[in-house]
Parts: sequence; C-alpha cells; structure tokens
Amino acid sequence: MLRSTMVRLINLHQRDLKDSAEQATIWIGGLDRLTRVRGL
Repeated sequence: MLRSTMVRLINLHQRDLKDSAEQATIWIGGLDRLTRVRGL
C-alpha cells in the first residue's frame, strides 16, 4: 500500500512539472511575440 501511494505521488509530481513547463513555454512564446511586435 505504501509503495502504491508513493507511485501515485510521484506521478502527480511529474504531471505538475509537465504542466508547469507547458505553461512556461506559453508565457515565453507570448513574451517573444510582444517583444517582436513592439520592436524591443
């Protein structure tokens, strides 16, 4: 039981990291676009 709980927690953590990386990519893409449009 403890092992399955640990596996679930690790999977949740990995999913959170993946979601965070995807959000960061979206933000960086938006910032790049703003920089390009404004000529900064």
